[in-house]
Amino acid sequence: MGFGSGEGFTPGRNSVTGDFEIEDGDLSVDGNVEIEDGDLSVDGNVTIMQGDGVAFNINGYATVVAAGSSQGDATALIKYYNNVQGADNTKGVVLPMGASDGRSLIVWNASGGNTLEIYPHSGGTINGKSLNASVTVNSGGEIVICVLVTTNTWVCMGKVS
Repeated sequence: MGFGSGEGFTPGRNSVTGDFEIEDGDLSVDGNVEIEDGDLSVDGNVTIMQGDGVAFNINGYATVVAAGSSQGDATALIKYYNNVQGADNTKGVVLPMGASDGRSLIVWNASGGNTLEIYPHSGGTINGKSLNASVTVNSGGEIVICVLVTTNTWVCMGKVS
């Protein structure tokens, strides 16, 4: 078919039954996407747009090792889901600079009983703290979701202080 393949796929229809696959390239949908039963599996990036801006972006999974003891030498996060290892109550990670408003990241502190520092990008804030100040993720196993609400303002939700 050139665009994709799937049982029940008819160009111009609003629904697909059976399996559907985009072999190469991007799928652009202007409107709603609904999955009634089953899973949606994507190998690559997913960006959901609202109006002229990015409402949500999922760009993969990474296992990273926390580093440093300040914003300047902590490990930079670049993926949507981040399995962070090696935290030792001082090491940390840095949220990305230049992200679009609405960008979200999941940070999992997979470092046993140790806390993890999450820093904003340079010139940013998290949860109303002072410029460039970190938040501390509670001991290992905690999952935090951080969302960029404006150019330099992040909100991190979960067990942080």
